[in-house]
Amino acid sequence: MRYETHLAFSAAISQVVAIFVGEPVSLLLTSMLGSILPDIDHPNSFIGRRVPLVPTMIRNKFGHRTVTHSLQGLFGVTVITLVVLLVLQTSLKLSISFLHLVLGIVLGYGSHILADAFNPTGICLLYPKPNRYSLGKIRLNSPQETYFCLVSLCFTALLVRVNFC
Repeated sequence: MRYETHLAFSAAISQVVAIFVGEPVSLLLTSMLGSILPDIDHPNSFIGRRVPLVPTMIRNKFGHRTVTHSLQGLFGVTVITLVVLLVLQTSLKLSISFLHLVLGIVLGYGSHILADAFNPTGICLLYPKPNRYSLGKIRLNSPQETYFCLVSLCFTALLVRVNFC
């Protein structure tokens, strides 16, 4: 899916969670950041074009929609995010909690994996097992993807209203 679709879907997911845990703004922003991370395995992706060499190395070693689109990738990003934020919190001597930031990154990353599972080629959810899992037939740049993106945006707008009223 296009990065815009991932951003819109992660925004919707983040606002559903914000109803229960609060922090709608930080969840929105961090989930959108997390939603573009799995495509680090593709040199032509939004993030891939901004991080030289890394996408090509990942794609050559693992392929597209494998390790970065798996539970293993989600776990790895969760651990890395926790460590980075704990180091920042400790070194800057901040007394605030960063757990909602970790939650946002994890929600965004997970929403990306879920959205890509709707592509007919599917994802390697249980990587390194080669089985691909697909939940639908939404192809890249198709009218169905545009519809999925627009529904996600409308749902986000509705939920933002709920979270701020």
